[in-house]
Amino acid sequence: MAQSGGNSHSLAADKVGASLSGGVAMMMRTIDLMTVRMHLGERFPAISERLHAQLQKDLKQALTGFGWFWPMGDLFYLIVLWGITESEADALVQRLLKQLHSNLRSLKFDTTGLFIPVNAAHLDRRGRPRIDAIQSLEEGDVEVAVSPPVEQKGPAFAFEPIWNVRKGVVSAFRCIRLNPASAAAATVGEALIAEVQEVTRWGIEDQAVLQHAITEWSKLPPESPCLMIVPVRFETLASAGPRRDYLGLCGDMPHPLRRLLIFEIEQIPDGVMAERLLDVTRYVKSFCRAVMTRVSLEFQHFEAINKAGIPIVACQIGSARNEQKSLQLMERFVERAERHKLQSAVFGIRSVSLTTAALGAGFVYIGGEAVSTPAEAPRGLFKFDAADVYRDISQPEKAGSSPAVA
Repeated sequence: MAQSGGNSHSLAADKVGASLSGGVAMMMRTIDLMTVRMHLGERFPAISERLHAQLQKDLKQALTGFGWFWPMGDLFYLIVLWGITESEADALVQRLLKQLHSNLRSLKFDTTGLFIPVNAAHLDRRGRPRIDAIQSLEEGDVEVAVSPPVEQKGPAFAFEPIWNVRKGVVSAFRCIRLNPASAAAATVGEALIAEVQEVTRWGIEDQAVLQHAITEWSKLPPESPCLMIVPVRFETLASAGPRRDYLGLCGDMPHPLRRLLIFEIEQIPDGVMAERLLDVTRYVKSFCRAVMTRVSLEFQHFEAINKAGIPIVACQIGSARNEQKSLQLMERFVERAERHKLQSAVFGIRSVSLTTAALGAGFVYIGGEAVSTPAEAPRGLFKFDAADVYRDISQPEKAGSSPAVA
C-alpha cells in the first residue's frame, strides 16, 4: 500500500468523518512508530520500507472482516474496527504489536525496552477523528484504557421520487445518502479503496442506507404503499465480510417491507461476467421484490445483466457531467438496454431539457429534481405525467399534488 504523504492526518480525518458517520458502533486506534525510529536511530531508514511492508501485510490479514487501516504519513497508522468487542479489539492490537516486535528481531534488532504507543480516536463534533493518547503499550503487558465513545451524528438521507412514465405515476422512492463531504473523501481515498482487501467502509455506508430506508418505510400507512429502491454496492455483496453484515440486516427486515423493496446494485464493474453477477444478486433476491442495477452511461455489457435475470438497468446523470454529452449518451443507453430486453431508468435528471431527452430516448423510469425535489421521507403514490414536467411553477396546482388511484 502506498504511503500517504503531506497532510495525511487531515485526509484520514476527513475520510473517517465523511464515510464512517453511519451510526455504526466502531473503535479507532492509531499505532505510532515514532519510538521505533528513535530506538533504531540512524539504522531506521535502511529498514523502514521493509518494516512498513510487513506491518501492512499483517494489518491486512488481521483486519479482514473487522476493519481497515490508513497510513498517516511515515510513522502513524489509523485503524478502524467494528463488529468486535473492546476486549477483542485490544487483543487484536496486542497481537499486532507483538508481531511488530518479532519483525524487528528478525531484522537483527534488539527490542528490549522498546514500547510502541497506541492511541484511541473518537469523532469530534465535526465528525472528524480526534486522536487522544491513552497508554504506551509494552510487549507482553498490553492494557488499553478506552475513553467513553463520543456520540456520533448519523448521516443525512433523502428520498428521490421515481416516475413510472408508462403508468403516469410516481410509484417508488429511492433512498439516497446526502453527504457532500463523502464525494470529496471518495476522491481522496480512491487509492486506499483500490488496495484494501475488504471494502468494509462501503459495506457500512450501505447498511446505513438500508437501515434508514427500513425505518422510514415502517412509518408509512399500509393503505397507500410505494416501492422503495435501496442502492447497494456490488463489492458489498461480493466481499464475504461486508456481505455477511449486510445480509444480517436484511434478515431483520419485516416481511411486509420485503414485498416493497427493490435492491439497486451499483458500481458493477464493466466487463463483469453474467455468472458472477448472478451469484451476487442471488444473495439478496429472497429479501426483496426485485433487483435492478445502476451502471455508468458508457456501460457496454448489457448482455451480462440480461443473463443474470435482472430486468431493469439504470444510469445516473452526475451534476458535473456536460449536458450535451449526456443527451447523446442517453439515447445509446436505452438502445443497448432494449436490444437486450431490459427496461431502462435514469436518475439525477435536473432540468426540463434532460427530462425531454429522457422521454425521447425512451426511459421507462425517471428520477431527479425535474420530477420532484428529494424529500426527507417517502410518501404514498401520486400521479405524475409529462404535463407536470412543463407546468408553470407559478400555477396554484403543483406537480405531484394529485393522489394516485389505487
